[in-house]
Amino acid sequence: MDVAGKLIPETDMLDDHTRKRIRAIWEMGRLHTHEAWLSVFPAVWGAGIGVKSHRTDGWSLAWVLFGIWASATVSHSAFCTWNDICDVEYDRQVERCKSRPLPSGLISVKEATFFFLYWILLTLGTTWYTLGLQAILWTTPAWLLGSIYPFMKRIMPFPQLVVGLSIASGVVPGYVSVKGDIEFNGSVLALFGATVCWIIFLDTAYAVQDMVDDAKCGVQSLAVFLGQRVRVFLGLAANICSAFFVAAAFLSNRSPFYWIFGIGIDITVEFVKQV
Repeated sequence: MDVAGKLIPETDMLDDHTRKRIRAIWEMGRLHTHEAWLSVFPAVWGAGIGVKSHRTDGWSLAWVLFGIWASATVSHSAFCTWNDICDVEYDRQVERCKSRPLPSGLISVKEATFFFLYWILLTLGTTWYTLGLQAILWTTPAWLLGSIYPFMKRIMPFPQLVVGLSIASGVVPGYVSVKGDIEFNGSVLALFGATVCWIIFLDTAYAVQDMVDDAKCGVQSLAVFLGQRVRVFLGLAANICSAFFVAAAFLSNRSPFYWIFGIGIDITVEFVKQV
């Protein structure tokens, strides 16, 4: 006789509704996708330039890279949650977005706001612990831009510029975390410009799938603004982006670390997106 089976009946510690809500919180922070890496790469590229101009031992660099990944991942979850809070009424009108946790009603706005604040506190704590106070100061502009991005989709035809500036700002704390201070030299500025173009390219390509619904509900984007000319724009943005990356590589004396993790990822992602 199975004594355990008789005396201890099988129980489900979490009911189906609770599991769905936990999954919804996970999805609201976009932790079920690879999107957060778009915030990680710019800071890694900045660290790559910093490595060339400042001697850093392997363990210290590994800790910085871990800090970049952790900080960028949790901050990305925070601002994706914030974006969903701000866009909940629009998302209900967009076919691709209406099944998300907030517009579907699985999570309330009040609950989402709580988790947004949780992610923000976790972001501050993670960034301070792994990268230091200076990284928080240099990352603040990115967070401020991320907080206004949802509203830019209501008032300007190129909100991708705002999200591009926000994510590209990660170049600076990545660089500072390795080098210890900031020098606005040509390589850092070129890398910043490359990242802005990179994000504008990716976000515009992403927005193409929602062009029809966005136009109907009043959400602005470069895809909506450009219409049939969007493919020409994407090609131009990709070429400008690559030119900036090459300039940054040459100005930083062609760090092998940067060539591999910078231009390699840039070209790969752009190729995949165009396919």
